[in-house]
Amino acid sequence: MTEDNGIGTNDAMNNVPTQRFVHAADAPDNAGINIGNFSQVVRIGHIVYIGGTLATNQHEQRVVDESPEAAIRQAFRNLEAICLEAGASLKDIVMLTAMLTDLSDLRTLNAVQAELFAAPFPPRSTYQVVALPHGRIELVAVAYIGSGLDN
Repeated sequence: MTEDNGIGTNDAMNNVPTQRFVHAADAPDNAGINIGNFSQVVRIGHIVYIGGTLATNQHEQRVVDESPEAAIRQAFRNLEAICLEAGASLKDIVMLTAMLTDLSDLRTLNAVQAELFAAPFPPRSTYQVVALPHGRIELVAVAYIGSGLDN
């Protein structure tokens, strides 16, 4: 016996939520310049796993890379669009990972993140990588819907 609990099919006997794949039309997906075998996000119950979010403009099919700030802001816009489509918001992010091709962009990442989040900030890991599929930044996040960290 299964029931729909609004977040995907739920095994009523075990109360185990199943995964639901979500697609945000305003954020990069696995088509166009981002072609690949991946989903933007998987939601399992109240937990949202967001895959690598790049600084691409989905509608214009281009990488936003005019400056580190423009790229970082676009990546966060895409992350927010994906969160909203999954029923979460940036304030629900409980873990954030940032990959930068140039670690000198870290100051800009911190400044932009400080505008979008308030203390207590979610934990974040930041790595410098040799290259990314497109651009200079990639964000990965985990959100817990309803956690509402005061961001």
